[in-house]
Amino acid sequence: MNHPLFSSADKDGGWFVRQSRLTSGVRLLDAMDQMASKDAQRGKHRPPKAKPLSQEEVGKAVDKLRRTYDSIIVGYMLSPRLKSGFEDRYLQALRARIDMKNFLAAEMQALKELSADCEQRRIADENRRLADSGNGVDRKRVAAKREDFADRILRRLREKMDIYPGIGLRWDESYDLDRLYGAMRQFESEYWASIAKVFRRIYPSRYSGPLVELERNLFEFTGYGGDGFPPRLYAYNNLENRFPRDERQLGQESMRAMLDASFFLHELEAALRDLEQEGSVDGKERKQVESAAEFVHTILSNFRLQDLKRRKE
Repeated sequence: MNHPLFSSADKDGGWFVRQSRLTSGVRLLDAMDQMASKDAQRGKHRPPKAKPLSQEEVGKAVDKLRRTYDSIIVGYMLSPRLKSGFEDRYLQALRARIDMKNFLAAEMQALKELSADCEQRRIADENRRLADSGNGVDRKRVAAKREDFADRILRRLREKMDIYPGIGLRWDESYDLDRLYGAMRQFESEYWASIAKVFRRIYPSRYSGPLVELERNLFEFTGYGGDGFPPRLYAYNNLENRFPRDERQLGQESMRAMLDASFFLHELEAALRDLEQEGSVDGKERKQVESAAEFVHTILSNFRLQDLKRRKE
């Protein structure tokens, strides 16, 4: 499939969003606007401008796209980068004030083509396997097996998040955010005191080393504000408690909160790995640091955040 948002060739055999083309949807829409402008200059008739989508319509369309991405990623064992790529393009479209109707239509068409291509490949692979074994194709049995497999994958993903405590977010769609921030609080409670002690011994000056910045950021994600939630979730909690609830804004803020948490966790793990390699860290301290780094790494893995790192300038 030759769609500008996706690439069919990857060393892992999956489908990945091309990082160099994350803004291709925006560029495509800009090109469409330029073409429309040229048509007008040539005197061509332009139809009346379509009514823009309402916030509710945009929210429903984005939710549908997210659910479809989840289904395709699980059903065809694709990379989570597909969905994170969509989220990147969506934020860029919002910042650039791109017409949401055109943007969402392009995304839906791309996803439809991806799904069709994956299904064709799946059927071809299944036919080859059945032909090799000399059996006929039982479509219902194959579909049932695939559905059972997808359910098992989703259940396993949920079980990986279930091991962490929640922090009390109430919106139905905030389960992963609730558990992610609960996991970070668990890290702060069980590991940070001993880790901070090692940092202070290695870097006697309060303003040398990464400790000050790490502590400040850790408080943003794990501290207790007046509402009992981490300061980073102040905006999210306000949206969650607002009625009528704006699910579009809530979904956007949830995604930003997940992204910020992922960025910090990657930076925290890197700092812990660096500390682990410090020559002046003794054996007992090294085990503490290694255990803390593994805990952070497991959080990133269980929430499928391994690829959501801050881009280097």
